[in-house]
Amino acid sequence: MRRAMRWMAWLGAAWLVCACGVSVAQEVLPPEIQRMLDLGPKGSLMVRATQGTKEGSSPGGAAISVQLMHRGQPIRQVNALLDENGMVMVTDVPVAIGVRPLVQIGFAGVTYQEFGPEMTAENPNASIDITVYDVTETEPTWRVAMRQAIASPGAQSVVVSETVVVENMGDRTWLGGPVDGRGNRTTVRLALPAGADRVNLDAGFHGWCCTAFEGGVLGVQMPLMPERVTFRYSYEVPVSGDRVALEFGSVAPTSALSVLVPENAGSASAIGLSAQGMQASEMGAMRVFAGQTEAGQSAGVVLTGLVSSRGNVIPMAERTGGGNWAKIGAGVGLALVVVLVIVVVSLKGR
Repeated sequence: MRRAMRWMAWLGAAWLVCACGVSVAQEVLPPEIQRMLDLGPKGSLMVRATQGTKEGSSPGGAAISVQLMHRGQPIRQVNALLDENGMVMVTDVPVAIGVRPLVQIGFAGVTYQEFGPEMTAENPNASIDITVYDVTETEPTWRVAMRQAIASPGAQSVVVSETVVVENMGDRTWLGGPVDGRGNRTTVRLALPAGADRVNLDAGFHGWCCTAFEGGVLGVQMPLMPERVTFRYSYEVPVSGDRVALEFGSVAPTSALSVLVPENAGSASAIGLSAQGMQASEMGAMRVFAGQTEAGQSAGVVLTGLVSSRGNVIPMAERTGGGNWAKIGAGVGLALVVVLVIVVVSLKGR
């Protein structure tokens, strides 16, 4: 659970602050709030760095930064160094208002960061353990532990939302492949369906400064730590004629791949997957296709029977044709006859 809280690592502490023009400037608080923090109750935060690499180097002496966050905004920053045991006690933490510490540790050229528990006047003292690792230039054994794609009709295309869990099964942080033209190194590489466009990064990324999308492959350009990390993103795949192919692949094996398709989204046929029945969701009943793939392979589904109507993709079965107009006309005629009969009966009764 503690590792799941760590949401990103960057190559270089200075890069974390400067990349993409992003800054972590402290929020300017009103003078009365500043005085309350200075004169109010104080707490302490124990920070400990643990080496996760077997026979790895000691994190002692590493620089740390503690951002005190209040309602998602940084209000104060404290810098310190770990002692020879990889520990440091940060004192005089203002807790007159609830703060949550965001701790960053720079080690072996990589910055690890994690949120600590909220600190208040009632609970002024806290501790946080962060695992750090030695780095490697060699690509480790890694896999896509879980990849789920949800497809839904959209304007002139099918919108796909993905959740991907990647696992580095080694005990060192991998810095990535060769340096590209932007000076970045790619670690995680995920192949999206052909024609995918308008990619939106939702969670697990650090924006497009540290992400690349080229040749249908989404590349994460951040160090890959020896643990699981989750990415969420979405994109659109255009409909060609009345069909669209949704195939998903990776340079690493995928242990669990699932594709969810709305029940009324035309016809669906699997590619390298097997039908797993139906599943309820917020979008209604979904057909589920699941399986796994080897490194370099892809699998997915093909949706057919989709047509474009008024700018939206709809199932072919829902398209209105001449036969439907005949049925509508017959229904209206029958309704008029029923109304006429009711009127006649009513008049006779009077």
